[in-house]
Amino acid sequence: MKKQQSLKENKHLKFDINIEKFLPVITGIFFIYGVYIVLFSENNIQSIFQKLQVKESLEKDVKALKEENRLLSNQKYYLETDPFYIEKKAREDLGLAMDNEDIYVIVDKNQNQKNNISQQKTEERWIDKIIKLYKAVRE
Repeated sequence: MKKQQSLKENKHLKFDINIEKFLPVITGIFFIYGVYIVLFSENNIQSIFQKLQVKESLEKDVKALKEENRLLSNQKYYLETDPFYIEKKAREDLGLAMDNEDIYVIVDKNQNQKNNISQQKTEERWIDKIIKLYKAVRE
């Protein structure tokens, strides 16, 4: 009986020794598998960060669109109820006037001259282009 009991203890000890030998190997395998999942799987760290960036940009877009929606609903309310606002919009956006009113448009001459000069500087004259081509051919 003692012999059977000692055999059972020996088997138990062998099992404990085998577990102690393979525990680092098993732990290493799980660690490598975890690293593989984090770095190379379909839901890796890079894709998670990209999804978070997309989510943040979409949330910003939603916030901006809600603000725009609020402004448009206010404008709609004023267009439906306020005659002064309707008249103001007709004057500004459509250029309309009452029967007894004249519309004056003030044009800044200096601004037009500045625009013309800047356009002339950016546009090369046709004769200059021909001269450049002629010089390039001669060389």
